[in-house]
Amino acid sequence: MVNMRVSNKLFILCAFIFNCSTFAENKIIKIGSGSILEGYYSIGLTICEYISKSSKGITCEVISTNGSRENLQLLKSGKIDLALIQSNIAEDAFSGQGAYKDELPYLNLRQILNLHDEVLTIIAKDDDKIKVFADIAGKKISNGNPNSASSITYDAVKQFYSFAKPIDIELSAEQYAKELCDGNIDAIILVTGHPNALVNHIANSCEIDFVAIEKEKLSRLLESNKAYKKITLAKGIYPGITMDQDTIGVKAILVTTDKFNNEILKNFEIYLSQNIQAFKQSDTLLHNLNDSYFFENFILPKHEDSNAIRDLN
Repeated sequence: MVNMRVSNKLFILCAFIFNCSTFAENKIIKIGSGSILEGYYSIGLTICEYISKSSKGITCEVISTNGSRENLQLLKSGKIDLALIQSNIAEDAFSGQGAYKDELPYLNLRQILNLHDEVLTIIAKDDDKIKVFADIAGKKISNGNPNSASSITYDAVKQFYSFAKPIDIELSAEQYAKELCDGNIDAIILVTGHPNALVNHIANSCEIDFVAIEKEKLSRLLESNKAYKKITLAKGIYPGITMDQDTIGVKAILVTTDKFNNEILKNFEIYLSQNIQAFKQSDTLLHNLNDSYFFENFILPKHEDSNAIRDLN
């Protein structure tokens, strides 16, 4: 009985001083990332580390997923607390348009950070059969899960073409190199940051080229969708790539909901601001980004405590 009274008093004291009840509910913070071969997972690990270090008694887990769309669904269902997703997916979900036109707008979605660019990357064997996007007509391609962000971006591009429908073969990322190099598929289409461990593995397994989007189609695509921007995949990033190729990209962002614990978020943002150089060096995808880029020009509303960083400067 005495111990119970002491515990109750401590709990009440803790609730008044430290808001411990909220911390107890959020003892384990979960981040939806992507495949362990993708940049989302690596960056998610660093974010998790910073969350754990910045809030006492909080642990953080990175959840491997199929990427943006699955992350958003897990966030909606309350199975994760934070999500790494493409900005175009977030924008569509928030406004109830595009891939989410048949759903209610996800108005309590909130942005925490800007991250690296995710690039539409079309990979073919270096055999001159596929040089531009139009050349995938009737070919065997792998475009990931039908509900993936890669599929959404692929659909946005192919609407500008009238060609024989490619044969879409669903494969796991771990199968890409073998199936492409063995000639069982003709092209791989994915949306990812660069440099990328999976693309590097494919490039080291057989000779490949990047496939360009034709200039006229690229211009029309950029005019029709402001979420996309022109990106040039530079030669020399991976073994055997000898030509620059133009394609499209979108920002990767870190999001949560307006229900996420304010104190945990504020602590994380302060810790990140104080360790921004270490964060940038933690992954090659982040190396060349300006310090301010992470915190400015958000496409979604900011979490109510997102001004914590700017208050420090």
